[in-house]
Amino acid sequence: MSENPSTRSLETAIVADRLALVAMVLFGIYLVSVLVSVLPPKLLDPIWQLASTKVAVEAAPLPLLGLILFHLAAHLRPGGLQLQRQGRWPSQKATQRSRRSGPRPPARAGCRHGLCLQPQVAPQDRHRRHSA
Repeated sequence: MSENPSTRSLETAIVADRLALVAMVLFGIYLVSVLVSVLPPKLLDPIWQLASTKVAVEAAPLPLLGLILFHLAAHLRPGGLQLQRQGRWPSQKATQRSRRSGPRPPARAGCRHGLCLQPQVAPQDRHRRHSA
């Protein structure tokens, strides 16, 4: 079998997609196992609290392994995962919104945290405003 770059990139893409699929399955298994133990909620029952905590902790390696597989898939195929493209979408929208809103007006002089947008009026100016 000849080892050319296009064949190698295709094989890497297939492996990356399968790793991402396995990661999603692991996340789904964890979610289902926790939901089965948690539902229906009995918030005041200490036995239910212990059982649901136990299931969540004992099944914790599943999403951690899924996270590792996602990172491995992203490393194998950096620009090809659809989840990565979807993950960048919210940050792009937030950046566009911040650019549209423009710069914030300067904070007032006596404001310690920089969030006060109204200018501070000196006491003598307040007196002149009311007397006029």
